[in-house]
Amino acid sequence: MWTVKASTSSLNLHRLMTLIGVLILRTIIDGTLPAPLQSHDGPSDRFLVLREFQGEAVLDRETQLIWERTPSPAETRWGNAGVLCALRSVGDQPGWRLPTFFELMTLVDPARRDATSTPLLPVENPFTGIGGQGYWSSNTHATEATKAYVVDFALGDVAADHKHRTHRLWCVRGGSVPPADRKEERALRSPQWS
Repeated sequence: MWTVKASTSSLNLHRLMTLIGVLILRTIIDGTLPAPLQSHDGPSDRFLVLREFQGEAVLDRETQLIWERTPSPAETRWGNAGVLCALRSVGDQPGWRLPTFFELMTLVDPARRDATSTPLLPVENPFTGIGGQGYWSSNTHATEATKAYVVDFALGDVAADHKHRTHRLWCVRGGSVPPADRKEERALRSPQWS
């Protein structure tokens, strides 16, 4: 097995490419760019535990997404994951959804890719209960509808897996609404009369 030590420049490139992916996805989905991303001096400046969510949610200042601070350790099938997030109330706040794989990958820190540091989250993050397992994303595989993408925080990678298998879910708020939800929303607002 080959061991590759990531250089600082490749780590910065990974983070930049992940953030560019999020920006492109948001632009494609809703046609707008998010508020400008802010630059921070250290990893502890990236995350903010939110008091208005009773300390149960965390703002990622790089992406402007709000994450559950402690996701449920329970595993579920992909078909249930989106519904479970939609029904979730974190810090007495509704409005949660299943994240895209681009959004989940913004939490992967490739600098921590060694056998002793799982999950591969940024240093000094405030999250608790995050396992090194896979977490469902809202994205279905483009050519195999029976599969959806899973982000593995032990490997720091994304892979497709069968939707009937079980994985954890980590709900998010903010950002863009997945395309399927936007179609349903538009249909509710402008019914077709026949």
